[in-house]
Amino acid sequence: NYNLSFSGGNEASTYYASLTRSDWEGVMKGTEKQRTIGKLSVTHKGLDDKLTLSGSIQGTFEENDYENYDGFDPDDVIFQAIQHNPTDPVYDSTGDYYKPLRVFNYENPMAIVNEIDNVRSAKRFLGNFKADYEFVKGLTGSVNFGYIRDDHENSVFRPKGVYTSADNGYGQKNYENNEQMLFEATGNYTKTINDVHNLTGLVGYSWQESQTNKFKAEAWNPQSDFVSYNNLGSFIDVNASSLSSEASMWRLIGFFSRVQYNYDQKYYMSASIRRDGSSKFGKDNQWGYFPTVSLG
Repeated sequence: NYNLSFSGGNEASTYYASLTRSDWEGVMKGTEKQRTIGKLSVTHKGLDDKLTLSGSIQGTFEENDYENYDGFDPDDVIFQAIQHNPTDPVYDSTGDYYKPLRVFNYENPMAIVNEIDNVRSAKRFLGNFKADYEFVKGLTGSVNFGYIRDDHENSVFRPKGVYTSADNGYGQKNYENNEQMLFEATGNYTKTINDVHNLTGLVGYSWQESQTNKFKAEAWNPQSDFVSYNNLGSFIDVNASSLSSEASMWRLIGFFSRVQYNYDQKYYMSASIRRDGSSKFGKDNQWGYFPTVSLG
């Protein structure tokens, strides 16, 4: 792990920046991960400290190398290693991987580790900005905006002849992107009268949206091991059923208000009402009111 950070500021502004690099070697041969994270945060006060601005951005980059161990597949390294005869060699007399002709689903685990590529690249970006302003004593307004983006790309390639059984090779590309956005605006008011009457009020608006896009392609019988999964169109067996794509979106909007009162920190009353709308429901049932009242 490698870490580098800077921080500083003055009475009005502060900042923090960091860069982290982490490398992991997996317990299983052929597995590893590298991750790099960069982050910057800034806070600033102005207008006689009535205004506070804060924001941060962060980026994460990952590279992963996987091995399959999900059951009893021919490429399940743990299954093949456990059932393997310990007297079987890794290589034959010609230097090629030894292929034992024993029983069904009996493969050379080292050939699986070294010859099959199963990698994943991931990127994540986060951003947040917030502003708070005190209009008068006790009355504060706030706006908040957040953004998240996730990108994942999986790539798999198996050359011809890795398995003892008939094996024409295989390639796959799988991509997924997700974006989330959030905007909130609120107003808060607090007031104390004669040291016994305590009043708090809140009004606000919230908007949230999520979008997802996916794409997957598979192909069999590659013509070149060098090209690998980078050009699935060069494979011999490509058909429409091996292609798929998907897109989805949902949105949530809310208006809300709340009033709280207590007398001498002994008797309490609270009332709130929300009006929320969701795109996940039919157009005639997307909106609803949600009131609450409590006494204590």
